[in-house]
Amino acid sequence: MNKKLLLIGFAFIAIKANAQFNAGRNVFTGSFGVNVSNSKEQRNNDKENSLGVFISPSFGKFSNNNSINSWGFLISFDNVTKQVGLFENKQNSSRFGLQYSYTKLFPVVNNFYFTMGLGISASLGSGKDKTTTSLLESSSSFFNTSAGFSPGFMFPISKKVLLQTGFNNIASLQFNSNTRTTKNAAGVVMSEVKANAVSLNGGTNSFNSSGIFLGFSLLM
Repeated sequence: MNKKLLLIGFAFIAIKANAQFNAGRNVFTGSFGVNVSNSKEQRNNDKENSLGVFISPSFGKFSNNNSINSWGFLISFDNVTKQVGLFENKQNSSRFGLQYSYTKLFPVVNNFYFTMGLGISASLGSGKDKTTTSLLESSSSFFNTSAGFSPGFMFPISKKVLLQTGFNNIASLQFNSNTRTTKNAAGVVMSEVKANAVSLNGGTNSFNSSGIFLGFSLLM
């Protein structure tokens, strides 16, 4: 199976004039990411394409000269298309949530930092699932809470711009509650399934729960 993964992200920190990493300094942070994944099974020509977008602004302050506490929200959209033989399945979902993050900066050498972030979030979302050859359509609503670690690096490329790179939620613990409703073409409910799950995730291959990011910080 050939798989291509592209994750583009950016983040910025805007701090008041004469910015320094001092306790009490106000901080605005934000991130935006795009995840594109394409896979194809050579043996039977099955395909899967996915596109995800998220935005996550937050506000906070330095608790000391190397620690940042932030609070904010996140919005994400995901679309997945699967081709299996003559069947095509389309899935789309969106979610909105609140989050808290704590980031620690560790000096490595002059003006070069290793960063470790801890993020906690809670979100609500919904989605739809449709197969072209079926008269049935499924919809879902879900609630998710998660906590994860995000290691990375930060270093300046100018007096006001810092470059960042690392892994989003390389390890995370999640709780998911999902309700899935299936209806026929007339809109009659055929089934409704509710499920709860707790999972421990790791790696770098799932959108917004884990992925490589490249970003920058802008000091104002």
